[in-house]
Amino acid sequence: RLDMKFAAEHAKKATKATTSPSFLEMSEDETGAPYLLLEQTLLQCVYIAEQLGAIPPLDEKWLARVISPSLRQLSQLQKSTGLH
Repeated sequence: RLDMKFAAEHAKKATKATTSPSFLEMSEDETGAPYLLLEQTLLQCVYIAEQLGAIPPLDEKWLARVISPSLRQLSQLQKSTGLH
C-alpha cells in the first residue's frame, strides 16, 4: 500500500529526470519486508493522485521539470462520458 502523502513528499524532492531507471528502497509497513520501487512508478502515482484530488495541486514548474510529458500523457486519466 502506497502512502500518498509520503509519495508526494518524496516525489517533490526529485530534481530531474534521468535516462537510467532509478529505484527506491522501500519496506512493507506490517512485515518490514524490503522491496524496490521504480521512481517513475512513484511519480506516475503522484500525478494520478493529483488528478483525482487526493493530494494538493502540484507546482507547474516542478511538474514540468520532474515528470516527463510522455509519463504525464501515459498517466492522464480519461474523463468518463457517463455512458456504460
